[in-house]
Amino acid sequence: MRIHVDQDKCCGAGSCVLAAPDVFDQREEDGIVVLLDTAPPAALHDAVREAATICPAAGGHAGGARLAPAPAARAPGPASPRGARGAPARDAAPSDVGARP
Repeated sequence: MRIHVDQDKCCGAGSCVLAAPDVFDQREEDGIVVLLDTAPPAALHDAVREAATICPAAGGHAGGARLAPAPAARAPGPASPRGARGAPARDAAPSDVGARP
């Protein structure tokens, strides 16, 4: 699980800190969320999900946090002329894109 916090969405309620104090904290001056761990261990995942569920500011995201599974390890493979989501890579030659073997 990886976490990203959007501090602009945080209302400073502190719900995330109560739910997952090893992952979230608050700034002293205004109570805005501070992320302590962008990739918490599996033992904390339930607490982080709870923080996201109870966050009043972001409706399911702790302090504007986006919760996503950690990327799976990929075995190296041959380069592809296609980039992310199947779009042509920027450095692919037009003749390479969509070519069939």
